[in-house]
Amino acid sequence: MTINRWAEEHSEILGRIFPSLDPSGLRSLMDLALVTHYEPGGLVAHEGAYASGVHVVESGILCTGRHAGTSGATCRLRLLGPGRAFGIETLFLNGRCVYSEFAKAIEQSKVLFLERESLLDCAKDHPLLFHDLCRVMAPEIRWLEFKLVRRGSEPVERRLCALLIALARLTGAPHADGLLLNTTMSRQMMAEYLGISIASLLRHLKPLRERGLIETGEQGRLVVRDLHALVKKARLNLCDIELLEERF
Repeated sequence: MTINRWAEEHSEILGRIFPSLDPSGLRSLMDLALVTHYEPGGLVAHEGAYASGVHVVESGILCTGRHAGTSGATCRLRLLGPGRAFGIETLFLNGRCVYSEFAKAIEQSKVLFLERESLLDCAKDHPLLFHDLCRVMAPEIRWLEFKLVRRGSEPVERRLCALLIALARLTGAPHADGLLLNTTMSRQMMAEYLGISIASLLRHLKPLRERGLIETGEQGRLVVRDLHALVKKARLNLCDIELLEERF
């Protein structure tokens, strides 16, 4: 990880996240921010560590997760793309303030760090900052609810299709055969995100490939060839689709 002081050209992302702030409030927030850079696999925050602040993704993708009990099994929870933030909920905690999840970069990522106490002090002069933080946090709560319901009631194939749709919206680039997923998210990470073994993941990718919905290749290459068919196979309702569009 490398750290640089705030640069003016990065103000756009904070303006998007905090639209309620007037120019003075945005300037105060800009003065607090540190620009941090992470390589793929770089650890942004430790699970159980002191919640030192809020991390705002400017570019790249972070993946959050937790380790299950004493088994140490990894459960991936959220994908955070540009405009998403990690650690907001810790601003509202009393007592022991720690991160309940870890966060790692799965792409080369630029992340703006806002130190907790300084951010709370800023909010005293600009209380609408809390309104904006809640607005950013609300889709994250809805996404975890979406994952919880689907994990308990939907087969793996549908959940895998929903993940591929999210990755296509986050990283998909036009390709001769569809959308090339420009992500270094490994098959192991995908399996952990879905809560299944890697063998099960590969087993469920195979029929999607055979039906021509996706194409896989060396070094994790993955192309979504028929996004519309994936949406149908995921059996997303209108509320689910709106959530995907809002969050990704």
